Amino acid sequence: MGLNNHSFEFVWGNTDFRQFADKLSVIIFAFYEDKYVYVNPAFEQALGYSSEEMLQKNVWDICHPDYQELVCYRARARLRGEEVPSNYEIRAIRKDGSDLWVDVFFNITRIGGKTISIVGAYDITERKRLQEALAQSEAKYRAVVEEQRELIIRYLPEGQITFMNNAFCRQFNIDSDTMLGTQIASRLFGQQPGVLTEVRESLKSGQPFCVLEQEIKPANGESTWLEWVFSGLKNENGDIFEYQAVGRDITERKKTQQMLQEARDRLELSVQERTEELNRKNMELTLLNHNLNMVIMNMSDGVFIIHRSGSFEWLNPGLKKTWGNIYRDLEEHFRAWVSDENNQYMQRLFVKGESFQDEEISVPSQGVTLRFLASGTPTLAEQGVIDSAVLILRPIKNVHHLVNRFSGSTARFRFEDIVTCNPQMKETIEVARMAARSSSNVLIEGESGTGKELFAQAIHNASKRSAGPFVAVNCGAIPRELIASELFGYSEGAFTGAKKGGNPGKFELADGGTLFLDEIGDMPLEQQVALLRVIQEKSVSRIGSNQVIPVDVRIICATNKNLLELMQTGRFRQDLYYRLNVINLRILPLRERKEDIPVLFQHFLQQMNQEGNQLSQQDVIEHLLSYDWPGNVRELQNVVERFVHLEHMPDRSWHHHIGQTLLPTRQNDDGNLSIQQAHARYKNEQLEKQRQQIVRLLEVHQGNVSKVAKEMGISRSTLYRKMKSLSFD
Repeated sequence: MGLNNHSFEFVWGNTDFRQFADKLSVIIFAFYEDKYVYVNPAFEQALGYSSEEMLQKNVWDICHPDYQELVCYRARARLRGEEVPSNYEIRAIRKDGSDLWVDVFFNITRIGGKTISIVGAYDITERKRLQEALAQSEAKYRAVVEEQRELIIRYLPEGQITFMNNAFCRQFNIDSDTMLGTQIASRLFGQQPGVLTEVRESLKSGQPFCVLEQEIKPANGESTWLEWVFSGLKNENGDIFEYQAVGRDITERKKTQQMLQEARDRLELSVQERTEELNRKNMELTLLNHNLNMVIMNMSDGVFIIHRSGSFEWLNPGLKKTWGNIYRDLEEHFRAWVSDENNQYMQRLFVKGESFQDEEISVPSQGVTLRFLASGTPTLAEQGVIDSAVLILRPIKNVHHLVNRFSGSTARFRFEDIVTCNPQMKETIEVARMAARSSSNVLIEGESGTGKELFAQAIHNASKRSAGPFVAVNCGAIPRELIASELFGYSEGAFTGAKKGGNPGKFELADGGTLFLDEIGDMPLEQQVALLRVIQEKSVSRIGSNQVIPVDVRIICATNKNLLELMQTGRFRQDLYYRLNVINLRILPLRERKEDIPVLFQHFLQQMNQEGNQLSQQDVIEHLLSYDWPGNVRELQNVVERFVHLEHMPDRSWHHHIGQTLLPTRQNDDGNLSIQQAHARYKNEQLEKQRQQIVRLLEVHQGNVSKVAKEMGISRSTLYRKMKSLSFD
């Protein structure tokens, strides 16, 4: 494609060429492929055409027919790299039809990979007119040329000078009388031998004129450049009988050419630097694109581009590899979403042009419901039209796996971590191993501190669900009004203070793994109904939501209460009891397996990297065996830790009363109490203390319930519930 005027001006706009050329009185123009791409004001003034008219013309249109062939031949020869004169006179035609003689100098440069011809020209119409007048009358010629500013000299074929005008004499500061008759070669071209021979041969070959440039270097100051135009005067036989040279000062033109060359060099350097910068940026973008592609290609999440019609334009390989043919169900589902005007996600993408992040969506596929965290960003096409969007889908299971991983919802203990030498405990371990191979629910009964959660974790790690989460919930530590939201989760706006976006419950977090419900006997009756429904239907619904979420969870329960007795008294649901009590494990209290006390004592010492004094250990063990351990293994572990610290005390007098130092003292009337009785008594004592506190505060505040609740740091409704449970009248 050709270089148009716009691209030419863009190239030269980065140099001072145009600004400089516009101010010159010298005619300057440039052309590419015979078409003008630039003319300066001097050109417009000389020929009478506007720049807009010239940019529509062929470069040869203004040449006189006698010169078109010559100019065309030389210009194209120079473009081919042939050695032809770069300066010559041509006859042009002005817009009004009159002749314009110009002396042109020619330069070629490459811009943006295109060959541009840059031409400068001097108006020599007046000179040509004078030359014609000189041909008519020598006398008239001499009178005229003496007044010309051009340097004029004539010489014979043998080289003797026959004439020189006043301008010549002034230029070289010489007397014409001393120069006449002397050899022109020694006077004018002494530093350029062979020049006159070159001129003679050129004119004898039929050339109408010969142009030479001469640099005159004074001892001080700047050089002066002269341009000589040689022509031959012929007799009637066509033989040259005299030579004439007309010179003019072209110092300004040479400076202009030098500036043009420097500008071209700067332009070429700028283009080269810009090209290198673009190549570097392109390489960086290529590398970035490669890295981004590698990231997307290896993502396990689904990344795809969806068209506003609902079809998938692109999917990452990880989606197909991980999800198989599920993506076809996704495409069908999203196609229906796009056509649904009530779908908030597609409306936000394709209508409002808004992004969304981490929104929960459900997609039915192959008989199951797939749940994802979805993020979407619209992409703009031409004219700002939204015709596609980028969607990222992350399975909720993967999110829950990360949550459980970083929140500590993992099982650390295995059956090998259970320390015992009691036969009945070993039998319980074997039953637990068999339970691990099934998917049935397990109920673990035992007093506090016997290691119920240790068994639960061991069962999980030995089961097929060991790669899934192990989520533990203490039902007795959660306020009754929060149990439902803790287990089943809640949706956004379900209640005052509900977290934006909702929150998954423990059943969702345990999906694919094990849910350990500790202290199941403390669960309120109303939540027992909801728990039973989840176990039966294998699905949950968050509080405030109608969406049914399928869950695959194995339940292991633990209690330190007698669930059978609670069921018989109506405090635990019978149907839930039989649902949970599929496999029953009873963990013996430490007082019923005292042979484990020395073994556990040594085990806890090793865990603390302690060996201890053998004598003191034996004394301690004798006291440990005589103790009934109401806190079971947990209490024994605390005692061992206390023992380790006392071992390092400087004062060893405690050896004489180890029992009083290590073991807690008991009231005399506690000796015959069971662990259940002791626990009940402690609970009653706490309730009585709470009752007395409320009575005292009511007296202080004269029965003002609001002030009592504020001082206790609880709400009025909570205070009323406590007063009701404590049987206030």
